[in-house]
Amino acid sequence: YYVFAAPFVDGEDLRPQPLRARRERLESLLAGRTDTGPLRYSRALAGGIAELWRESCALGFEGLILKDPDAPYVGGRGTAWLKLKC
Repeated sequence: YYVFAAPFVDGEDLRPQPLRARRERLESLLAGRTDTGPLRYSRALAGGIAELWRESCALGFEGLILKDPDAPYVGGRGTAWLKLKC
């Protein structure tokens, strides 16, 4: 199961925090256990969006999800996420 952010940790509500902070918190919780086992940290991809999109489409992926690293978690539709379909 790949995870990219933690909305809650030990009862603490992290949703108001920016995505960047929620990702850092999750990564520290999974430190040393992210490459094996059923729970894995989904790292952000580095590179230009156009290049990453072309590569993901060539690999047969559905597309890319772009997220604003400074946005808090908000349920429902909003402008902090963008899906680029292949």
